Amino acid sequence: MEEYRAVELIKDNNFLFEKGIKKGCVGVILENSQNNQYIVLFFNPMNVGEYAIGLANKSDVKTLGEIPDKYKAEIASMVKNSKIFNSVSFKESLVKEHDLVELIADRAVYSKHGIYKGMQGCVIGKFAFKGKWEITFSEEGTGKDIASILIKEEDFKVIE
Repeated sequence: MEEYRAVELIKDNNFLFEKGIKKGCVGVILENSQNNQYIVLFFNPMNVGEYAIGLANKSDVKTLGEIPDKYKAEIASMVKNSKIFNSVSFKESLVKEHDLVELIADRAVYSKHGIYKGMQGCVIGKFAFKGKWEITFSEEGTGKDIASILIKEEDFKVIE
């Protein structure tokens, strides 16, 4: 049985590529489909916690092995919740490590750390975690760090 085996996409496929799922992306086979394809739950390497469902040709993936039972159970419960099948593409992000950003929203969680709308910071992570980026904010003029916190991508804009 091939279900719940980890796979890596080894060839770009136009259909998946348009959805942000690119060569090197890792996922888990949910089921065998018709026409020599798998239904795969792909994981976004640039945003931990984001996933997308896609059809992959069997020849376009390399099997990496079976996943541990505890993850099989977690994925099986996600599959029972049909909402998982609504996620069919990755959200594109133009944010990169070391980008200079400006906070464009005030939230209580930010102000608790002394971070307010209009402040500038630096992205210090290579990828997001559930749509949030780790950003370090420093005092203007001194460079002394105020806080390094996770900020929702929609709450900041890239300056440079």
